[in-house]
Amino acid sequence: MTMYNDAIMGQRVRLLIRAKYGSAKACSRATGVSECAIGKMQKVDTHKGSMHLDTIARVADSLCTSIDYLVGRIDADPEKAQYAPHNLSEISERTFYARCHNGLTIHAAADHTGLMYREVQRAEKGYNKGCSLYTLDKLADCYGTSLDWLTGRIEDRKRDKNA
Repeated sequence: MTMYNDAIMGQRVRLLIRAKYGSAKACSRATGVSECAIGKMQKVDTHKGSMHLDTIARVADSLCTSIDYLVGRIDADPEKAQYAPHNLSEISERTFYARCHNGLTIHAAADHTGLMYREVQRAEKGYNKGCSLYTLDKLADCYGTSLDWLTGRIEDRKRDKNA
């Protein structure tokens, strides 16, 4: 599975917003996400890994698409997929489950992903407002699952990531 891609994300966000809303301003009004944040998401050369997952999930929800498709982890968004609104309270439970299911300790997950121990621990303890796309992308890749499953938007943990 590929990790998120800034250029692909910028292109997809720009095209989907243009198709559904016509402008970043209209998207901002509909999602409650600032125009500045939406502008940052649309730029091809801006590092988006530090963006809060809550921001990305709200835009993905409004565009009726998966987070994994939006950020370039998968090539095609499953047609007519039903995505539950993101539920950040499920991230801690699902990251803990996925780590245990893979037989990893927090230290092993941190070593495998290159994240700091504290970042993995924070994701599992419910400090989700501070979870970045970069952190959850690394964990999803390590655990062999999708960002959409980690955020509670889909129920199938073993979803085909190359759909």
